[in-house]
Amino acid sequence: MRSITVVLCAFLAALALPALAQQVVVEKDSDLRGAASHSAPVVGKVKQGTNGEVTDKSGAWVNLKTPDAAGWLFSFNVRFAGSGAAGGGDGGSGLVSRLTGPRTNVSVTSTLGTRGIEEE
Repeated sequence: MRSITVVLCAFLAALALPALAQQVVVEKDSDLRGAASHSAPVVGKVKQGTNGEVTDKSGAWVNLKTPDAAGWLFSFNVRFAGSGAAGGGDGGSGLVSRLTGPRTNVSVTSTLGTRGIEEE
């Protein structure tokens, strides 16, 4: 019974892996590193406009696979497919969207406050 459970878990994990892969475009020339760290050795380089696939995430880092190279890249250097330009209206922004992907059905409210101005 235990071996069936292990096999079933492995099968379900294998099914989930393709769902993680996301298409991205590199936003600026960047170094690919051997691990998710600025201190990790550089294992390759990617140019702005290169298309690739994210195969894993670790904090603010993504493991990028391109036709020419593979390695870890800081996630702020890529644009996830389907997201627009900066603040692109997809509802995602900053570090949270880089870690969790774009959000949908989000309403944004802006307010303006002024202090120190008295009525004359």
